[in-house]
Amino acid sequence: MREERSGKRDEGGGPKARRGKRRGVLVTGASGFIGSHLVGVLLERGWRVVGLDAFTSDYEATFKWNAIEESLQHDCFRLVKGDVRDAELLRSIFAEEHISDVYHLAGKVGVRESLDAEAEYYQVNVHGTETLLQEIVFAGVNRILFTSSSSVYGRSLSLPIKENALLAPINPYGESKLKAELLCNTFGQKHGIDARVVRLFTAYGPGARPDMGISTFVQRMEEGIPLTILGDGKAQRDFTYIADIVQGILCVGMASKAPHAVNVGSGRTISINGLIEILSQATGITPLIEYVEAHPFDVATTHAEITAAASFGYRPKVMISEGISRYVSWVRRQMKESTPGMAA
Repeated sequence: MREERSGKRDEGGGPKARRGKRRGVLVTGASGFIGSHLVGVLLERGWRVVGLDAFTSDYEATFKWNAIEESLQHDCFRLVKGDVRDAELLRSIFAEEHISDVYHLAGKVGVRESLDAEAEYYQVNVHGTETLLQEIVFAGVNRILFTSSSSVYGRSLSLPIKENALLAPINPYGESKLKAELLCNTFGQKHGIDARVVRLFTAYGPGARPDMGISTFVQRMEEGIPLTILGDGKAQRDFTYIADIVQGILCVGMASKAPHAVNVGSGRTISINGLIEILSQATGITPLIEYVEAHPFDVATTHAEITAAASFGYRPKVMISEGISRYVSWVRRQMKESTPGMAA
């Protein structure tokens, strides 16, 4: 059974109104880290948004409800609790709403988590995408943007990584994302759907999932727990601030035409050791660090070549030092609000 939350139903005006009802956007994974930020920006831009989220994750569901709380107060937002694999539910959403565009963010995330749950990742990320594409075809929706991952590149030897680099994922998560990409491409060619893919590099910022690397580091530093670093800390990552990630998604999604796949990242890298130095500066805490053996499924470097995204107006604006400062401030506000007797 689905659960819905929304404000007042909206019946007119807005972007490209047609037939008396404002054009709508469906966002799957709407209560997730990136999805909730995307919903907020779409609402700010005057879109009517329908969000779909199953509220299944390895952390408390209240975290996701809090992420979408502000949007729930908006008259032009409707949230549906349900699974992207539920064809009947999808069909009812498309029948009830005037959906013109779909932003597909729903899915299982995490490289290491996927190693012990390959079948589940396939079911959600691949079968879920296929089900959504089938219902898009049935409903006559023209455009879908799918958020893929830099994990599809595996251990790329060509840096920075261009979109035409070899696609060779080395874990079930990356494999599931690549298979979903191929489905988008196949449905696009067969049914004439405008199917676009953005390959996201590591996002961070306010609202980040508590199980993400930077989130774990900050939490441990605040609690005085040593940080565990896999390998020697010299691995390089393309960390991209959440507002820049959303900007990139919309630059590609709103363009009149776009290639099948576009990287969205900062275009800059920093080592894990360098990241910890910035975290130390932002928190005022010098952490204890324990270096352990690297995981065999880790990659040495992720570094996005973002020329293609830049051609659509994408300009990442937030440097890592500023982004980390904003994130630490957000974490501390959350800690004050959740701790009795610690008024902000």
